[in-house]
Amino acid sequence: MLADVQGFFSVYRSLFALLASDEALHTSEPHVPLTYPSFGYSESPYTPPTGMSKAQKDARTWTRDFYVVWSEFATEKRFEWVGKWDVERGDDRGMRRIMEKENKRVREEYRKEYIDTVRVSGLLGVELTSATRTLRSQSGSSI
Repeated sequence: MLADVQGFFSVYRSLFALLASDEALHTSEPHVPLTYPSFGYSESPYTPPTGMSKAQKDARTWTRDFYVVWSEFATEKRFEWVGKWDVERGDDRGMRRIMEKENKRVREEYRKEYIDTVRVSGLLGVELTSATRTLRSQSGSSI
């Protein structure tokens, strides 16, 4: 259990909790922020065991749920703070439009890169979780 407090699962759980919190802050009205599943713990089951009722399965979050949601991640952030040009300094309306168009393109690039980074982090979590669980089962200890 010490590994959960200080190790891999704790770091990833904190990272994705922070990302979920940040998304909630950037979700504007009237939209309701998504509920993101936790990364879980080293002993969290991937899927429900056979024999559980639908109500029992729905009452818990499974590790699989984390990966499904985060692999489809799309941010609510608009990246308004990113821009190549200060549009207010444009000489005329035409120039300001060109500057804003370029800023919009740059923001979209940042947004796509951010989404890809979060998705890759989630997929990396899949690989590391699998490796960690395999090592733990082989050694019989908590990693």
